[in-house]
Amino acid sequence: MENVSEPKWSDGGHSRSCTDFGCLIVFLVVILATVFVSAFALVYGKPYALKNGADSFGNFCGVNNADSRFPPAFVNLSGLDMTDRRYLLYFDLENLDDSLAICVHDCPRRNIGSMDELLRFSKEDRGHFCMYDVDLSESHGLNMSGALGPCPKFPIPSSAAVLGRCVPLDKKYETKSIYNIYASLNSVDAWNHALGDVYTNWGVVSVLGLIAVFLTTMIIILAHCCGNHFTSMIIFAAAAVSFAGVVILWWAYFCARSDLDLTPVDMLLAERIGNEEALLFFSIFASLFCVALWGLIVVLFKKRVVLNELVMEAVDCLADLGFMFRCLSFVTLLTLGLVFFLWTYIMLCLATSNDVMVHSVEKAIAEVPLNSTLIRSATEENSSGGIGVLKEMSMLTYTKWIWVKHFWWLMLIALLWVSEFVLAWQQMVVAGAVGQWFFNRSERETTSRFSFSFGIWLTIFKYHLGSVALGSFLVATFKFPRIFMFWMKKLFSRFQNNPVGKCCSTSMCLFSSCFDNFLKFVHHNAYTIVAMQGVDFCPAARVAVEIVEGNSLETVKVLSMIGNGPLFCAKVAVTTLVSAFALTLLKDKDASATVYSVPLFATAVFAYFVSHCLISVYEVIMDTLILCFCEDYTRYKGEGRKSKGRSMSEFACPLSLYNLMTLGSRGTRRNSIARKHPSDIVCQEEILELKVTA
Repeated sequence: MENVSEPKWSDGGHSRSCTDFGCLIVFLVVILATVFVSAFALVYGKPYALKNGADSFGNFCGVNNADSRFPPAFVNLSGLDMTDRRYLLYFDLENLDDSLAICVHDCPRRNIGSMDELLRFSKEDRGHFCMYDVDLSESHGLNMSGALGPCPKFPIPSSAAVLGRCVPLDKKYETKSIYNIYASLNSVDAWNHALGDVYTNWGVVSVLGLIAVFLTTMIIILAHCCGNHFTSMIIFAAAAVSFAGVVILWWAYFCARSDLDLTPVDMLLAERIGNEEALLFFSIFASLFCVALWGLIVVLFKKRVVLNELVMEAVDCLADLGFMFRCLSFVTLLTLGLVFFLWTYIMLCLATSNDVMVHSVEKAIAEVPLNSTLIRSATEENSSGGIGVLKEMSMLTYTKWIWVKHFWWLMLIALLWVSEFVLAWQQMVVAGAVGQWFFNRSERETTSRFSFSFGIWLTIFKYHLGSVALGSFLVATFKFPRIFMFWMKKLFSRFQNNPVGKCCSTSMCLFSSCFDNFLKFVHHNAYTIVAMQGVDFCPAARVAVEIVEGNSLETVKVLSMIGNGPLFCAKVAVTTLVSAFALTLLKDKDASATVYSVPLFATAVFAYFVSHCLISVYEVIMDTLILCFCEDYTRYKGEGRKSKGRSMSEFACPLSLYNLMTLGSRGTRRNSIARKHPSDIVCQEEILELKVTA
């Protein structure tokens, strides 16, 4: 690692050049493509279409359709304000494809068997169940009911709202009619159902996100105020909360299953079946994860003292870096929150980017009064001039563009890459600051904190955005394979006595060893080398791995493997608590909130990202401190300070960190000694002599 013994941030930039510039170009191309797709989605998308039904004239129930674009022939019945008409009523439940549908204020609360009853009902309950421009007072006893209107086909059954549609309640309609309407509801794409659930519950998800911010902030305050017992409290809290979360998930699953068992087969919604299956998957996954987490907690508890000291070292380092770096994680959180909000809204628009099609139905129906605009344009007047026969009815339908689905993959890749890019930016800024703080302490103390922070930001922006783009892509791509390989090795190692298990374990170890040779280089430690030396990401990753693996101290090996364990437990605790709140809120929200698996999953992911964003600053500081110590200690020990004339003042490591790495304890904390160098303590000369010659 050249020039690390005397690292110096290049203010003028003459010794630096742009790193990984090609990857930055690819990243910008992906961003431009995402902007194009977003513009298309914003123009053609209607997020409210995910939960609001549309009538036969293109109006969505429950919203104002004045700004929508419709064919000229439908101008009189399309683009209407349906804010107070929230439910969709079909004129013929036995033939939904060729039936008119209109938006109504409320579903009919009793059976209506004739035109006279419909007229009385409209006067008593102010319910209008005919086409929007039909005046029932002028019917004069004419037969106006039918699949194509202008009024519904009699009898009109008593109904209740299900997903915004009026569904019959009378038992004699429980056969074909109910089957038809539930089949229509179940024909909706599962992806649209999922996005619709998020759209309906976005307020709850947002509030729970704020709760996640509050809980994570409390954990950070706890780390600063209760440092001596922080690790113990966090791992015990994670153990208790994870167990409670598993119990709550299984309870929710059995509740959902019992509700389905009590529902008639013809009235089952595919969305509710999917909800029950998702809860089962969540419960099984949470149970397995809880067992694995408890195994990790046992290991962390045995090393809780040294882990707690490392966390406190990171806390002290962040305090020395200044206020701007303490607020950096919240700035990153706001940025990520904006990214997630925009992405979710664009996906809602993209899922509802449909084309308006005219659907014509040819069918002769009974005589009707000519006061209906649409009917008058589609009829032929007879010789009497008062009555016409409807020959054709045109209805508007929304059809999906098939090629729009291909945009979803682009949006998913863009979300993962951009979110990791924002986190990688934060990690590189923090890693560069810690490296500068570690090696150039004298210059750091003579420079204002604003100049120090701004210089790091500016240098990374000018030279290293390409490395941030490449690192974020690689870290995001191989994060889950790394976890999967780790747990598979642990799983197969338990079956060494079984021949099949031994064969699988050997194969997995062989494959894992080859895969690990690449995966071990994909780590955010590379950002420190990039920030300090100005090299590309891949060479920096190789150097970072060689530095850590080249250190022989036992404490360094332990901390490099499980040093972030307590902070991971903190993330798990926050995610589980917020998910438990989400489950109880969504389950008891209202009768229509029986499908809550997708909002629950979205809340859990959002809560984890919130906690990860705020806590990852400490993770990066801890890993960077270990990396810097390994380089400093290896150079001091390898060069031989007596033979090379290297004085004690050249050893850059703070005394507290040196004690932690070599003796397993930092010694006295938060006093004048904790932040000094070994050169400032006379007795430290003897300690170093003993450790170096050991």
